[in-house]
Amino acid sequence: MIRASAAAVACLVLCGEAYGYDWYSLDKFRDTRQCFECDLTDTKMPGATLIHMTVRNSDLRRADFKNANMENGEIAESDLREADLTNVRLRFAILIGTDFRNAKLAGAELIATQLRWANFGDADLRGVDFGGSGLFGTLFIRANMSGAKLFNVTELTQRQLDAACGDDRTLLPEGFRIEPCEAPPLPWSGAGPGGPRPPAKKQPLITGEQ
Repeated sequence: MIRASAAAVACLVLCGEAYGYDWYSLDKFRDTRQCFECDLTDTKMPGATLIHMTVRNSDLRRADFKNANMENGEIAESDLREADLTNVRLRFAILIGTDFRNAKLAGAELIATQLRWANFGDADLRGVDFGGSGLFGTLFIRANMSGAKLFNVTELTQRQLDAACGDDRTLLPEGFRIEPCEAPPLPWSGAGPGGPRPPAKKQPLITGEQ
């Protein structure tokens, strides 16, 4: 019995190290939906209901939250690099200063979301709905925005879009433009996004006046 208990404890410790997250942080987050300065790397919570969650200054690299409901939540000043947020619902969320580089957000709903100083470098933003969101200082370097909806966002500048790429389905505010991605994106089924493609400078511009 003692050996079995010792083996169970060892498994918990080693498994936690293998997945990367801290067991205490994960248990606390599941119980309270709150996490401050937590290590939740490689956490897997697809389809979870996390309405009104609060996460600040935490590490969520490579976390799997696809199809999760995070409406009215807050993920501020946190690291979500390479995270899977495909089809996630983040309406009315606060995502100020969060790092989404190389993250998968295809089909995500970021409606009326606060995205000041967020970083979406190299992220897959195909079909993302940014409707009504504030984009002051938000970075989109090499992000694939094919099919994204940005027609009624606020605090967007042309310089932000110049670093990204899109396609003829990308909805932009009037007077704005975006370079087309180098090659037509693969059909998005909602099951798994492809990687972003850099803009092709020699192709026609896509404008918000279409």
